[in-house]
Amino acid sequence: MKRVISVFILFLFSCICYAVETVKFDLYLFGDKIGTTTITREVSLDGSEVYLLDSKSKAKFLWITRENHTQYTVVYKAGKLISSKVLEVDNSEGKKWTNVIWDGAKYLVDSYKG
Repeated sequence: MKRVISVFILFLFSCICYAVETVKFDLYLFGDKIGTTTITREVSLDGSEVYLLDSKSKAKFLWITRENHTQYTVVYKAGKLISSKVLEVDNSEGKKWTNVIWDGAKYLVDSYKG
C-alpha cells in the first residue's frame, strides 16, 4: 500500500512541476483559411521554460502560390535567454535559419540568410 501511495504522490508531483500550455490559431486570407499557428509553453522540472511557435500556411492569390513553414524555439532559465532557434522554409525551397546559444559568457550566433 505504501508503494502505491508513493507512486501516486510522485506522479502528482511530476504533473504539478511539469506544465504544458498550448494555444492554436487559424490563419485567414480574404476569408479563406490558409494555415495554422501553434504556440506551446513548457515548464520542465529544472525550471527552464521552452516556447515553441510552429506556423504553417499555404495561400493562392491569382496565379501565385505561396507556402511557408516557420518554427521558433526559445529556452529561458531563471529569466535569462539560454537558446533561440528559428527555421523558415518558403515554397519548399527557400530556407533561412538562425541559432543563438548562451555559452555562459556570451551569445554564439549561427545564421543563414537570417
